[in-house]
Amino acid sequence: MNSIQAEKAAHRKRIRELAARIGEEERASAGRRIAETAVGLALWQRAKTVFLFCGMAGEPDTSFLIREALRAGKTVLLPRCVSADRMEAVPYDPDRPMKKGAFGIPEPAGDAFPGSPDLTLVPCVSVTPDGNRLGHGRGYYDRFLAEHPGDRICLCLDALISDSLPVTPEDIPMPVVITEKRIFTPGAGGPPR
Repeated sequence: MNSIQAEKAAHRKRIRELAARIGEEERASAGRRIAETAVGLALWQRAKTVFLFCGMAGEPDTSFLIREALRAGKTVLLPRCVSADRMEAVPYDPDRPMKKGAFGIPEPAGDAFPGSPDLTLVPCVSVTPDGNRLGHGRGYYDRFLAEHPGDRICLCLDALISDSLPVTPEDIPMPVVITEKRIFTPGAGGPPR
C-alpha cells in the first residue's frame, strides 16, 4: 500500500467512526433536506435520466430522491456491480424486486442503460468543500464517471465533510456538493440555478 492509499485508509477509518454515530432518523431527515435542495437545481430539473444510489450507513437516505425522480417522470438508474472493478447503471422499476448485490446493496434486475445518465448523484465516505471526494475504496464511481459524461453532484452528510483529503489523478472532483445544511459549488462556475 503506497502512502496516499494509507492516508485514504486512515481517513476512511476516522470518518466511518463518525458515521457510525449517526442514527437512522438523522440520516432520513438529512436525506429529505438534501432532496429538497437537489430537486430545486436546474441540473436536476433538466435531467431526464438520473443515476442515483441506495444510501447505506453513513450516507444520506436517497429514497426521497428516488421517489421524487419517479414522480417527475425521470428514468431512475441504480448501480449494479458486475465485476470487482466495474459497475453499470440499470433502470429501476419500483414494481420489480431488487436483489442484494456483492456488498449487500440492493441492485435492480434487467439490462444496463445503454447510454450515459444526464445526472449522476455520487455517494462518498467524505468530501471537501472544494469537491475532492473520498469514496469507499474500490474506484467504481471514478471509473464510471470517467466513462460517462454528464452532470454530477456528490451527496454527503454535513457531519462527514472534511477540510482536506488525499487525492490521486484518478479521483474525479465533484463540481457540486450537497449536504443537509449547505451546498458547495467549486466546479460549477457559481451557485447552480
